[in-house]
Amino acid sequence: MQSLWRGSKYCHLRVWDVILIGGILLTNIFFVRTKSKFVTIDFPSGEIIRPINQDWQISVDGCLGKFTIVNKDGVVRVTETSCPNKTCMHSSITEKGGVIICIPNQVFIYLGGNLDGITW
Repeated sequence: MQSLWRGSKYCHLRVWDVILIGGILLTNIFFVRTKSKFVTIDFPSGEIIRPINQDWQISVDGCLGKFTIVNKDGVVRVTETSCPNKTCMHSSITEKGGVIICIPNQVFIYLGGNLDGITW
């Protein structure tokens, strides 16, 4: 049985194949690392969207009680929660695609893209 990677007539990589794959990877890395402009906070009684370029502090009511989120210098973190294990307090988010989830309180915080007509 022939290997798919060696000796097969179907799997020969050429120089342009490698260049194309490298270009796709670099493009993905560039777009994933772009900064988000807004933080979205989903909680049981609603949703809040705030800018990332301003410092702010928000307290919302989760399922188990008070839940406080702080944005300082573009770093979003949880400073107070009423859940038993407080796992969400040990993480922070700074880049697009980052999330903080508190399952007991049912609070979901994520950095999204630009605010547009659909998001608004």
